[in-house]
Amino acid sequence: MTLAISKGYIVTVNIVLCLDPNPEHLWWKNLMIESKKFMKTMLAISLLLNIIVLIPVCVGLATHADGIQVSFGEATPARGILLSVYLSILAASASLLVFRDPKLTAALLLMQIIYKLTTPITVGTFQNPVAISNLGIAAFHSVTLFITWRSVGNPLK
Repeated sequence: MTLAISKGYIVTVNIVLCLDPNPEHLWWKNLMIESKKFMKTMLAISLLLNIIVLIPVCVGLATHADGIQVSFGEATPARGILLSVYLSILAASASLLVFRDPKLTAALLLMQIIYKLTTPITVGTFQNPVAISNLGIAAFHSVTLFITWRSVGNPLK
């Protein structure tokens, strides 16, 4: 059975699971194997997204690159603290990409979703480029968490 992200797939899986959730049946095992492979792929893509976005952002913040002031404001201690937070997310993402722990990855992504969704509120505008990109990344990480939840149940247990 192939996996696809679509409303029809979710409905189909729900119907199938209700009809015969016996873990001994071959189709059930295949579905669970494919679902977990897809979950692992999505977790890896979310971690790669963090790395791809954070490397240039951290370099820009650390070197006071042109254009950083427009998005992040003037160099202040608060911006230095933000760089520390970004570096820790970058290090955690790189580590989790190597050591592959779905529970730890889910916790990291959930924390990011919360702070990214609150960014437009704390910044006071939806027009800031960082707030806009944060909303897009939060949406992607939310899909990854939903797929993880569908594959293994609550990943934070």
